[in-house]
Amino acid sequence: MTRTRRGTLRAAGVTLCAGLLLGTLAACGDDSGGSGGGIADKSAKEISDAAQQALLDAKSLKMQLDSGGAATGGGPESFELAVDQDGNCAGTFEMGAGKGSFDILKRGDKVWIKADKDFWKTMGGPQGGAIATLLGDRYLVGDANDPQMSELSSSCNLKELQKEMESDNDSDNVKKGGTSSVDGQETITIEATEDGEKSTIDVATEGEPYPLKIVSNEDGKEQTVLLSDYDKPVPSDTPPASETVDIKELQKQQQQQS
Repeated sequence: MTRTRRGTLRAAGVTLCAGLLLGTLAACGDDSGGSGGGIADKSAKEISDAAQQALLDAKSLKMQLDSGGAATGGGPESFELAVDQDGNCAGTFEMGAGKGSFDILKRGDKVWIKADKDFWKTMGGPQGGAIATLLGDRYLVGDANDPQMSELSSSCNLKELQKEMESDNDSDNVKKGGTSSVDGQETITIEATEDGEKSTIDVATEGEPYPLKIVSNEDGKEQTVLLSDYDKPVPSDTPPASETVDIKELQKQQQQQS
């Protein structure tokens, strides 16, 4: 894969999801809400701060994104990705019509990716078809530090996302909405406005004040992020050697064909 293609793969990471998290949870503002004992009784700013801190303290979580067709820069239309602070991840990315999809696994310093033919043909450059034929239904496996794999493994860095959020100092207008529920969990909604565009975040009212759902609008298209499985282990099963192709073998064949 060329450097340009690798850059496109990096755009297929969690940047859309991270943007919604950073833009909404970093919101600060004044509100006339009360300051009772339950999170739902607190002001919008207090709820936002509590949700942000809960996310910063999370050791792992699962993110699900539906971009509403607003994906840009080669990013995914949707994905589901479990990540942790140790850099492990497991998930699936849907790139959109004709662009295919791929599964990614990362454990320690190893990364596995299994993609369909459309993905390889779109993202693999002139040799995309040959890559698809070579791999078939097998995983491409390589070191996370390999230049051709590092762009993918960067999507698995929960610590980096949390670090960016902690340093984000943007201010916003925030107000409380009503109560709701996400997957059976009761929530309180807060609404944030940035550059005239509104977004909402549903925060759990029982247990930790985890953010569970973020809905934002970009260019008139609604994007939704669901957050779940806080502090649960990332799936750890990895493919057997019989179902993988080492990236070094792929690189060797590419060199022979060039």
